[in-house]
Amino acid sequence: MRIFTLLMTLFLVSCGGGGDAKAESSQQPTISTPTMQETYTGYTSSWWERPQYYNGVPKYSGAFGTYTHKHIPVAVEHDGDLFSVRTDNTEDDNFYVYAMKNGASVKVHTIENWDDPHTNASINLDRDGYVWVHIASRGLAHKFQSGKILKSQTPYKLDFECVDGCSDFNINYEAYPQIHKTAWGMHLIYTHYESGDNNESHRMLWSRVGSTRTKLSKLAHYNVSAYDSENNGRLCVASNTLLNSSPDMRVNISVICTRFGTSNWTDINRSLINFNSDDESNRIVYNTEIKGAFVYLKDIIFINGKLRVLFTESTTDDPTTGARWLSEWVQGKGVSKITQVGHNYSAGAYLKKDGKLYIVAGISNSTGYLSGSLELYDTDYNLIDTLQGDYSYVRRVRGADGKAVMSQGASDIKVSGKHYNLELK
Repeated sequence: MRIFTLLMTLFLVSCGGGGDAKAESSQQPTISTPTMQETYTGYTSSWWERPQYYNGVPKYSGAFGTYTHKHIPVAVEHDGDLFSVRTDNTEDDNFYVYAMKNGASVKVHTIENWDDPHTNASINLDRDGYVWVHIASRGLAHKFQSGKILKSQTPYKLDFECVDGCSDFNINYEAYPQIHKTAWGMHLIYTHYESGDNNESHRMLWSRVGSTRTKLSKLAHYNVSAYDSENNGRLCVASNTLLNSSPDMRVNISVICTRFGTSNWTDINRSLINFNSDDESNRIVYNTEIKGAFVYLKDIIFINGKLRVLFTESTTDDPTTGARWLSEWVQGKGVSKITQVGHNYSAGAYLKKDGKLYIVAGISNSTGYLSGSLELYDTDYNLIDTLQGDYSYVRRVRGADGKAVMSQGASDIKVSGKHYNLELK
C-alpha cells in the first residue's frame, strides 16, 4: 500500500496535480459591467417650458421628444428593426408627431398652434405585425385635444391610416396611452378626463380591450403598466393617488393585475378587486401619505415573475426645495433607495442586458431644473457608469437588449432638443 501511495504521489506531481490545480481554482472569473453609449439619430425633438414657476424656476422644462414616462412604450424592437415615436415643436408654432423605423422618419400627425407636450404618442406592433401609434388625448376643459389612433396599412411599414379619433364626430378621450400586446389581444391602459363641478376635469384610470372598457380607479391618474409574457401572461398597473385632487401632490403606490384583460382584476396578493367600492386602500403596496412624501413614477418591469416599480420619492412637489431619491419597490422585498436626485421628473428607467437588470438614473445638473447627466446602477445599487450631458425622459426599448431612446437638451436654456438612442455596451 505504501508503494502504491508513493507511486500515485509521484504521478500527480509529475502531472502538475498539486499546487497548479489549486492556483487555477482560486482564479475568479472576470465580471464585466456595461457602459452607456449614446448615438444621435440626426433628428430634433420637442423643447418645452411649463409656465408654472417655483422661485423663478419652471416646474419642468427641456427636451421632451420622448416625454412622458406614462406613455408606454415609445420604442419597440422586432426582428432587429427599431420602431419609435418622437415629437417636435422646434420647426414652427405647430406640434408634430413622427413615427420612425430604423433611420427613416415619417410625419404622422400635426396639431396647429399647440403648446402642450402631453400629446406625445405611444407605439407598438400587434401579433400580425401591424404598427399602432396612439397619439395622446389632452383632456383639460380649457385645453382639449382629441387623441388619434393610427394603424399601418401594411405589416411592419409606416404607411398609416387613422382608425379612431379621426374627426369632430369621432372623438378619442384616451390620455397617457399604454399599449400592450397580450395573450388576449391589444390591451390599452389610459386616463380619461371627466368633467365635474364648475367644469373641472377629474382624472380617472381606465382599461380597454377591443370595445370593452373598464374603469380601474376613481382615485388614480398617473400610472405605469407592464405585461409579463413569460409567466402565464399577467398585466399589472402601478398608480398614484392624487392628494386633494392635485396633479402635483401624488402619494402612495397602488398595484392591480389581471390575467384575462377584461375581468378578474386583483391586488398584488391576488384578492379580487371590487370596482364598485370607493375604498381602494387594499391596492396600496407603499403608503407615502402617512409620512408626507410624494411619488413620481418612472418605470415598471417583471423579473422572474416578480414586479418592480421605479419611482422618485420626494419630500415636496417643489423642485427647488426638499430632498428626493430615485427608489424602487420590489415585490416581496419592499422599498429601497437607489440614489439622491435633483428633480421630481428626472429620468429613470430599467434596462436589461445579457439577462441582468440595470437602472438608469437622471441626475439634475443645475438646482431646480430637470435634465442632467445619467448614472447606471446594478440591482445592488452600485454605481457602474456615468454619461455626462443634459438628458431627460430615458425610455426603454421594449423587446430589445439594453436599449433606450431619450431626448437631449438643456433645461435652463431654450435650445432645440435632440433625439438620441442609448445602448448598454
